[in-house]
Amino acid sequence: MNILGNIKGVLTASLIGFSLSTSAQKFDFFNPDREFAEKETSVLQLRTNLLYDAVLCPNLGVEVQLGNGLAWQFDYGEAWWNSFAKNKFYSVIFFQTEIRKYLGRWAYNSPYRGHHVGLYLQMAAYDLENGGKGYLSPELDDNIGFGISYGYSFRLTDRLALDCTLGAGYASSMYNSYIPVGKRYVSTGLRKRKWVGPTKIEASLVWNISKKNKNRR
Repeated sequence: MNILGNIKGVLTASLIGFSLSTSAQKFDFFNPDREFAEKETSVLQLRTNLLYDAVLCPNLGVEVQLGNGLAWQFDYGEAWWNSFAKNKFYSVIFFQTEIRKYLGRWAYNSPYRGHHVGLYLQMAAYDLENGGKGYLSPELDDNIGFGISYGYSFRLTDRLALDCTLGAGYASSMYNSYIPVGKRYVSTGLRKRKWVGPTKIEASLVWNISKKNKNRR
């Protein structure tokens, strides 16, 4: 009986040791950054600022995500509404480019989502009149702005997101003011304005056109 008991004890100890060793090999700790991360690839997204669309200024932009949370954006918008008979003009063209950095856990994902900061540059030209005094600045390099931005990109679906951004910085604009006199427009002077403060507001619908990558939940 003692011999059998000793054999049983040895076998039990061996099985327990084997079980612990195999469990240790399979056991792993949860690492949030690693678990949420996907293999980064270049991602191309199309975007439109819904706030500009709402004031009848169609616009389209692209965002190229470069890796390590960095992305480059380029936006273009143009409005061409006019009525010579009523002396009403709403003509705007603008360009905007931004380098941004996504922050936090979701910067490990492709496409990037979440908090982001950036540096941006803006250029514009315009002709604005509503039946009375008008403002004309036809050269893009007469209207320049730059600044820093902060925003957050929300997931809507696997392929769509909403990107909300605010920016502040410096802007300058050189323009002619004019008044309609009969069928002519008479200039009332050349002016230049400078501004320090908010220069960017954005609520953009973003479409991820890369089929390999989806917005993580």
